[in-house]
Amino acid sequence: MTLALHYNETCELQCVMTFICIKTDENPHSLDGKVKRLPKSLSESVEALEKDGVLKDLIGEKLLVAIKGVRKAEVKYYSENKDAYKNLIHKY
Repeated sequence: MTLALHYNETCELQCVMTFICIKTDENPHSLDGKVKRLPKSLSESVEALEKDGVLKDLIGEKLLVAIKGVRKAEVKYYSENKDAYKNLIHKY
């Protein structure tokens, strides 16, 4: 059986938290309903992170609180500074 990892590349932690394995010979459209969709935005990924008990047990409460704080600050910063994403594009 061949497996492929599918993840959202916008956030490394999110990738670790939300990767899924599917057989590559299956049409992804046919898996609709069987596979949970990844968050579409950083704020959605923070919400998913808050609900993820497995990750909380894995990395611990203190680190999880720190990660959520940083991500929430990023969401706030980018919502208040609409052109800030251009700096990210230039930087990376």
